[in-house]
Amino acid sequence: RMAGALASCVLVACIGVGIAVGDRVARREDIVASGKPRNLVVLSVATGLACCVFWPWAVANYVRQGFDLGAYTFALAFGASLYGGGALDRCAPLTTEAYRVVAVTGYGAVAANYLLGLAVVPDPTFRAYCLLGALAWSSAAVVAVLIAREGGLAVDDSVTYTRV
Repeated sequence: RMAGALASCVLVACIGVGIAVGDRVARREDIVASGKPRNLVVLSVATGLACCVFWPWAVANYVRQGFDLGAYTFALAFGASLYGGGALDRCAPLTTEAYRVVAVTGYGAVAANYLLGLAVVPDPTFRAYCLLGALAWSSAAVVAVLIAREGGLAVDDSVTYTRV
């Protein structure tokens, strides 16, 4: 029971801190000058922070308990966060269509994993945590799609972000 309650508290804290830090990062002069949409930066930092906390937790569960799908899904989400935040710009320039696919795949995989936990784990506290996680990561995927649509690029255009 404690694991679900603790994980819920940590998830809520990660979301709040991630949004606050993401907002500060998005206001930096170099970020503003890059023309990257502010909401994209905030989402990428917030989801990236959550991945930095929950991915190692999932890997530790994997090592101790034999399997935790989060060890894989959080890696996908972390990749999406890095891509959206521009950390991979030199090797994989950000495009609308690629971002949409990467973000929906990464964030959606985490949401699906939480839904799986909700379906198979009987503990009500852990199920509440899974529901919270599924809602948070599904929301991240939806927000990513909206950002891609309104981020300064045509929906079907494959050029990199330009200043809006």
